[in-house]
This record gives sequence, structure tokens and C-alpha cells, in this order.
Amino acid sequence: MSEVIETLGKGFEQAFLMAYEVWWALVLGFAISAMVQAWVPRHRIESALSGSGFGPVSKATGLGAASSSCSYAAIAIARSLFEKGASAATALAFQFASTNLVWELGLVLWVLIGWQFALAEYVGGIVLIALMSVLLRRFVSPRLEERAREHARHAAADHQHRAAGVEGLSWRERLTSPSAWSDVAHNFRGDWEMLWKEITVGFLLAGFIGPQLARSTADLLGTRFVASFLCIPLLAVMSMGLMLENVSPRLRGRGEVHQWAPDKEPAVRLRMLREAGELRIPFTTGILIGIGETPEERVDTLLAIRDLHRAHGHIQEVIVQNFRAKPTIPRADAPEPDALDMARTIAVARLVLDSEVSVQAPPNLSPEDHLLFIAAGLNDWGGISPLTPDYVNPEAPWPHVAALAETCAAAGFALRPRLPIYPAFVEQPGFLAPELGARIAAHGGAEVHPS
Repeated sequence: MSEVIETLGKGFEQAFLMAYEVWWALVLGFAISAMVQAWVPRHRIESALSGSGFGPVSKATGLGAASSSCSYAAIAIARSLFEKGASAATALAFQFASTNLVWELGLVLWVLIGWQFALAEYVGGIVLIALMSVLLRRFVSPRLEERAREHARHAAADHQHRAAGVEGLSWRERLTSPSAWSDVAHNFRGDWEMLWKEITVGFLLAGFIGPQLARSTADLLGTRFVASFLCIPLLAVMSMGLMLENVSPRLRGRGEVHQWAPDKEPAVRLRMLREAGELRIPFTTGILIGIGETPEERVDTLLAIRDLHRAHGHIQEVIVQNFRAKPTIPRADAPEPDALDMARTIAVARLVLDSEVSVQAPPNLSPEDHLLFIAAGLNDWGGISPLTPDYVNPEAPWPHVAALAETCAAAGFALRPRLPIYPAFVEQPGFLAPELGARIAAHGGAEVHPS
């Protein structure tokens, strides 16, 4: 009974959290939809978006890309456009563009992982819209499209959309007209009354199914190990890990580095690390130094990682990463940790963490200090790519593997490749899907990491 109550509690909690995350998008989407219904005359939409040729679809694509909506808002707006006379092709083009040609997402992709990924995002969205337009012309007749439009117009039998008498009024007059806003409010309320049950059921299903899929999805994909730093050809793995960075809530306060970063909330990140342990996922995490934390807060972060590992035995490695100032960030003028500060933190990490947990530092961010870091207790360099840059720090090139091997040899160690999963987790039951055991054996087994 206690497990049932716990499952119900987690399901409702997840449903609430997801609803809390996207409520603004629902409100925004229905609000814009209500304005379209009330303020935009049908003949204007029909004249601009009624066709399915290149011109109307291009206009709809441009409008959708400019709106940069989430899926909830995009669906609501696209439905209103379709009801008002837009063709199915242009309505869907608007919807696809507003969720797949999002300029903010492209910018993030460009900054974090490279322009190639941003280009692929945009090209993929355009290809998707083009395929949709071709398939609609091939399989959806004008008669079927008109039936769909009539169905959309009469889907809400218990409420009618109001169209305000705004023809001839300027936008300023519309924005200041109580009658126009009354019609918007009526349409907004009607849409909510029509869809609130479906939306609620959707959140509840996602809330209850999501946690159950966490384990089954890993089984379905054939792996439970993550944090991929060196992928052997033909070995399909999932790559995952999470930098804890720091457990101090102080860094989320006003004027601190994480004030505007809700995803950096320590409790949320600790929860993910804990759930990874409960799912028996070999995990990578780490701390970020030089962001305004105190030495005590660094130690507290390392102790939190150690405690999670002792509870679940799933931490493979801990990254000690130094902050790098960049001209495009608020802390552009902040001082960076020096080599001694990094070495001191690596040494403390080695003392605090259990011996089976590796300590890692990015070799490209401190190219002159490799021997010092090895002496401090580092025993893993993470991923080194001869083909791709460090997308987070593209200004810092990777060291040559041969040169790094010579440095390790000078310190009395051998540089060896390893799998994303450490040997200890290959041998422990429950951490590696049986289907992958044979694949790992076929590639010579899991190489023992430096010790």
C-alpha cells in the first residue's frame, strides 16, 4: 500500500510540475488565438493564407518562425487560422515553423554545440514543412479539407467565438476598446472550457507514465550506462551526465551567478543524481569552481556527491572544471581560477571521494598544468576528440593525444582509451543491459582506466 501511495504522490507531483512549467505557454497560446478570432477579419486571412502554393506556405512559415511558440501555443494559433480561412497547408506550416524554426533554439545550438547543428535544425524544419505540403496535396482533397474546417468551427458546440466589429479601427483603437477586449475574453474562456479536460488528462498521463518509463526506456534502448566520452564504432550508447556545479543555494540569490538560472537549483540537480542512482545508471557529475563559491561550499558539494555515491554506488567520475570568462557572459571580467586553485580542488576531491570514483579535469582548459593535476590526484582526462572542437569552450583546442600520452608517461602513468562505462560497472549486475555485454566483449572488453 505504501508503494501505491508513493507512486500516486509522484504522479500527481510530476503532473503539477509539468503544468507549472508550461502554464504560460497555454495562456499565451489561447490569448493569441482569442485575439485572432476576435480581431482579424476572415477575408484578410483567406487572402493571405488560403492557398497551398509556395507563396502562402512561405508567408505562413515566416510568421510561424517569427512567433517562436511552444507546441501548445502553436496548435491554438494554427487552429484559429484554419478556422478563419487559412488552408491546411499554411496552418500546419505556421505550426511546424513556430516549433521547429525557433531562432532562440538555433542560437543556443550554435553557441553550445556548433553552427552545424543550428543549420540542421533549420534545414530539417524547412524539409518537414515541404514534405507536409506535398503530402497534403497528394492525399487531402479540397472537399476533405473543407469538411475538416467545418468540423473545427463546430467542435465546441457549447460556445461560440465572437468576432469584434474592428473593421476600420486602428490597432491602438482595438487595444483600448473595452468591447474588443470583452470578445477576446469570451473566446479565451470558451477555448479553455472546451479543452481543459483534455489538457488535464494529458498532464496526468504524462505525470504518471513518465516516471515509469524512466527505467523501461533504458531497457528498451538496451543500455543503462551514460556519460559517453569515448564511443567505440558500432557500440550504440546513450550519453548523459549532469554537473552538480555547487550545492549552495546562496549562488541562486540576487546578484549571484545563478540568479537567473532556475535549472541550476541545487535541490533539483541533487534529485536527478539520486534518481540516476535509484535506476542504477553509472553517472558522471562534477563541480564548477570560480563562480563565486567559497572553499567550504566546494567541500560541501564534494561531500554531497560522495554521500550519493555511498547510497547508490553509481558515480563513475567527478569533473573538477574551472570557470572560463567569455566576453558574451555577465561575468566576462570575473577572475578565473589559477593552476594552484585547480590543483588544490583536485587534491581535496581525491581525499573526499571514495577511491573507486575517478577525478577528472578538462585537459584543454589548463594545457600547461597537466603534470601538476596528475600529481594532485587526477586519474582521468575525459573525452579528447581529434575531429571536433570543445563546443562549450571552442577557443580551447584539445591537446594532441600523443603529447598527452607523453605527459602521462613522464608522471609514471599510461594513457589508455576506455568505454563510456567503467570496468567496475560492467562487472556489477544491474548497471549494464545484458544485450550489450556481448558487444563490449566483442570489442575486447572494458579497458581498465588509469590508476
